[in-house]
Parts: sequence; C-alpha cells; structure tokens
Amino acid sequence: MQVQLNSYLAAALEDTGYDVAKINSAMTSAYNDGTTVVSQQAKLSGSTANEKTEVVRFREASGKVREGKLTDPLRLLNFSRALGSHLDKFPPHSGVITIDVLPVSSKAWLDRKFRVQEEQGEAMAAPKRGLQPGNGEVAGVK
Repeated sequence: MQVQLNSYLAAALEDTGYDVAKINSAMTSAYNDGTTVVSQQAKLSGSTANEKTEVVRFREASGKVREGKLTDPLRLLNFSRALGSHLDKFPPHSGVITIDVLPVSSKAWLDRKFRVQEEQGEAMAAPKRGLQPGNGEVAGVK
C-alpha cells in the first residue's frame, strides 16, 4: 500500500529543503515491510503509537489493522496522519504550517536522512527573513 505525508506537512518540508518523494518512499517501505495485519474490522480509527511499548497500529480504509515496531518512518507517518486529521477540522488561518510542529525525534531523523544538499555539500539554510523560532524577533529587519 502506498502511504504519504499529509499535504500541509509535505509542503512545509519541501519548502525548507527536504526530499518529500524520498520521505514518502521510506514511509511506504517501512509500512509495507515493517507491519503485519493483526485483525480485520477492528474498532480503531486512524493510527496510534505507544512510545513505551514501541508499537504502532494503523487502520486501513479496507478495515485491516496493521501493527508493527515503532520506527522513525512509522513514527512520522503516525504524526502526519494525526496532524492531517486535526488540520482537516481546524485548518491554519494562513493555509500553511511550518516544520516547527514536528516532534524532535522525527526532525532529527529527517535532517540525517532527507535534507536536500546544495552544490557545496552543505544543508540548505533556514529562511533569512520572517519570524525565527526562539527569539520572537523578525530576522533581517533592523
């Protein structure tokens, strides 16, 4: 089964220099290879992850429930589905989100694996203008 990031999160990641196609491919591979069908028509909506037991469960539209070990790609997929469900009910006023909503563990994994490299071999820099996280000031404006 093909899985992918929700459109808001995919746009935010792409805008900040991540290869979304490779991220979707890694999540699909982890989903298909790292989970097994544990039941049919279970009373589970969407997905759930338990950090303590390191188990993740996903409910497919067909009613199948898949379960697997909580890995970085499946953790991101679980977060993406939960965020997508929330944003369907409460869309952002600006129509976009930033990657600041990502859990720290997922952000670190994405930085290690999927940051698009520039010609010099360095990761793309964060935007120079706009609000920068942490200081509450507008960068680049004096």
